[in-house]
Amino acid sequence: MLRLLALAACTLSSIDARLDQPLVGVGEISEDEVGVRGNGARNAYFVMIGPMDTQRKYGRWLFSALAIANALSRLGSEADFVLLLARYRERQHATVRLLASETQMLSRVGARWRYLSAPGERRIPGFHLGNYKLAVWQHTEYHFVQLLDADVLPIRSMDPLFRLPSMVSSSAISCPGRIAPLNAGWIALVPSRDHYEALVALLDRYQTEPNDALPWGRELDGWYNSDGKVQPPGWDFFDAQGNQGHLYSYFRFDARSLAILFHALHLDYRLTRYDRINQGRTKGTPLPPPNDVATLLSNAFPCPFSARGRGVVHAYLHFTGQRKPWTKFSPDNARDVHWYHALLAHGNASAMLGALFPGEDPHHMLASLKEATRRLKHRRRR
Repeated sequence: MLRLLALAACTLSSIDARLDQPLVGVGEISEDEVGVRGNGARNAYFVMIGPMDTQRKYGRWLFSALAIANALSRLGSEADFVLLLARYRERQHATVRLLASETQMLSRVGARWRYLSAPGERRIPGFHLGNYKLAVWQHTEYHFVQLLDADVLPIRSMDPLFRLPSMVSSSAISCPGRIAPLNAGWIALVPSRDHYEALVALLDRYQTEPNDALPWGRELDGWYNSDGKVQPPGWDFFDAQGNQGHLYSYFRFDARSLAILFHALHLDYRLTRYDRINQGRTKGTPLPPPNDVATLLSNAFPCPFSARGRGVVHAYLHFTGQRKPWTKFSPDNARDVHWYHALLAHGNASAMLGALFPGEDPHHMLASLKEATRRLKHRRRR
């Protein structure tokens, strides 16, 4: 916690600091630009929010995306930041666009953004919003991508993690959850039109021929959770028929190009690969990763779960649960204070707090944040 407070301890006088110019042009990405090389950027972070709706309920999540972009910039990232905006097909929502004030905020942080329609042909009630993330694989203008959940906040440089796909020779690298074999909150991947089309075809087949026992047409003999423990066979885990089960099945059994990272108490850093050598037919065995990969992970571990008390340096904070720092102003929480500083790193702090928490006095909130920062600094010195 003290290490986190050190990261959060920036003075409010720096809030209006100038943002460095982004690596490439900012603004909306047209469909004609998707997959077109030549923009000068090699890698990119992607975040998705939505759905875009006429009530603009997405608005608070937009502030979270801004905080992520600011945090990456302050950590020295040289990659692009791309925001995906998911649209539902209902007529009243299908044409919703960002407000001018929202596009100005995104431009200020050097972001690019793209409006998304649902992938594939068929639709079923409750279509998984996470499936919109498949669009990331269309962006072959980038060599490597890190796909982040919208409720994380980077606290360590994550740019070195772009090297993982080539270092472990896998098209997708992710982490297990406690109750699912793949936690899609962070994925390092290689964009590919072939993967995109195959993922969409698998999704369409699932919607056409639903099968609870074999939702993705593959038998599952077991999997490892984040503690490194073997879990029972079968597709009976969290999100098995959603985005996480879909990605896990495709990259393990169809593409046969998946690497899963661990940090468990009795395993330390481990890596399980499902590739064309083992044909993806077994649970695999978590093995020590190459030394260079282990060093990379020791500097910024990108998985949300790890063994406690082992000195793991996490790459980001993950704000799980219903309460987020952007749903209720909470300056007494050290993690939330760090998030507020990231959000307010550029732009008019009072205006941003007022927009995020309408009905609250932005000047009072700013004073409370300043006092909370002072107290946290004092605690850190002790």
